[in-house]
Amino acid sequence: MEQKNIYVGHPNSINYLEELYPTIRKTDFFKTNNVVFPHESSEELFNSKDFLKTCSLMIAEGSEHATGLGIELGWADMLEVPILCIYKKGKKIAGSYHAVSKHFIEYENEDDLVKQLNSYMTSFLR
Repeated sequence: MEQKNIYVGHPNSINYLEELYPTIRKTDFFKTNNVVFPHESSEELFNSKDFLKTCSLMIAEGSEHATGLGIELGWADMLEVPILCIYKKGKKIAGSYHAVSKHFIEYENEDDLVKQLNSYMTSFLR
């Protein structure tokens, strides 16, 4: 199976370095695909628009609202990159997510997110 480019978009307001990125690293698909975390090694602006042109999937953490993430979602949609929206249980995601995606994962905790992402990605990567 060929390696896929997967972009992880998120608001800067969440603790992505200690919560989101380590959780996604625990998934099965992380080991076999090129999963890009835009702020893993730098706070500098990441050229997500160009990278999305090479992507098979965008994972968007939608638990908090963010203009920058909304722009990235628009680019992904325009480029016909499938979008998987993940969000914490009890959070209200922006209505615009429903305009760009049909795929949603509501999760309770880290283990739940890993389990649901592995299940989704098993089907997606076929």
